[in-house]
Amino acid sequence: MSKAFMYKNHPLARIVTIYGIVSADYLQGAYPAIYPHKHPDAWELCYCMQGTITYYKNGQPVTLHSGEIAFASPDTSHDSQSDNPDTTAFLISFTCSHDYIKALKNTVIPVTPRQAQLFCQVISELELAFEPEDRKQRRFHFSPSQNSPVGSEQLICTYLEQILIDILREITNQDGRPIQNKNFPKAMNSFLAANVSAYIRSHIREPLTVEKIAEEFHYSRTWLSTVYKAATGIGINEFLSSQRMDQAKSLLLEGQLTVAQISELLGFSSPQYFSRKFTQTVGCPPSQYVDTLHGTFESPKKP
Repeated sequence: MSKAFMYKNHPLARIVTIYGIVSADYLQGAYPAIYPHKHPDAWELCYCMQGTITYYKNGQPVTLHSGEIAFASPDTSHDSQSDNPDTTAFLISFTCSHDYIKALKNTVIPVTPRQAQLFCQVISELELAFEPEDRKQRRFHFSPSQNSPVGSEQLICTYLEQILIDILREITNQDGRPIQNKNFPKAMNSFLAANVSAYIRSHIREPLTVEKIAEEFHYSRTWLSTVYKAATGIGINEFLSSQRMDQAKSLLLEGQLTVAQISELLGFSSPQYFSRKFTQTVGCPPSQYVDTLHGTFESPKKP
């Protein structure tokens, strides 16, 4: 007698799970900034469907054009506005598992046609599932509709999860080839490292530290440093130092700031330490750099 075939249950892996929604706005036409606000445990996704939007995160403006989205991570102050009468925007805040989507927080991402269609389905299900507030498609307190079709709330979660997974697939594609599950963590780490590098470049004229960068990306210093070095071959501090030296050279050539002011601007502990590091890297002190570059520096004559 043959043995009975045994089936084994395989639990399906989930990289993104939507738990709930906090707010949802569908906006048309020009609109003013309402008020800066934050969600302690929710992400916000801002989708510029048409026109232009100024999206503020911790007071810093990001311009979104038609077909672009941006994210605000939990506990980030955010707001938006548009002066364009042709603007259509969709903003939704949601709680979710966010181990993988952390890397999206400092990016502006173009929306694919498939994602645009999914967004339309999210908006449609929101209209079916919940009563509007003040006769507008703005919802901050969700009152389920008595006429809601079966499964509307679950479809909202499903469509949002599809959008996020689709975005993760798009940004981790290599040369147009889809990333396999086994290679996905490495691809996401490379994407995160690229975002960290871009953040350093755009904030280099601020007193940056590895701790501050790690806090900005919601990771521990140790973990982020390990991932960055594995992806780029150099440490965050090493890249930060090289970018500081490049900025120091530019600032010296601009001639608007003193060595002490440049040292403070770039986050060095003292002008003396800055001068020492600059000399070690460039081969001459900051005070002589511009003259040396222009060929006007004269070495002290021997007696």
